[in-house]
Amino acid sequence: MELYRLKSFLSIARNKNLTRAAEQLNISQSALSSQLKQLEEELDLALFERSSRGMFLTEVGQELVPLVNELLAAEEHLLQKAHALRHGGEALNIGLNASPGFLR
Repeated sequence: MELYRLKSFLSIARNKNLTRAAEQLNISQSALSSQLKQLEEELDLALFERSSRGMFLTEVGQELVPLVNELLAAEEHLLQKAHALRHGGEALNIGLNASPGFLR
């Protein structure tokens, strides 16, 4: 499963429109449509109902949104952790509740 397809899924769900979602993702509408088709085939689920008024999540699509959000948040956390490790670990901040002169 490709993360970019999941990001596309969320963009379509937010925009309720394939054209606006494609513009937001800076890809063509046909590329986005293809990504959605591949995701739906991989999951063997219909994620959207298409109508003249836009695209609306199916019941199963609605159930998957929170899981996809969690997965993408985990990806972001992993990238942040890798960045911190690459640059010598995480920063440690120490706060004082007294003036530094008092501690001398």
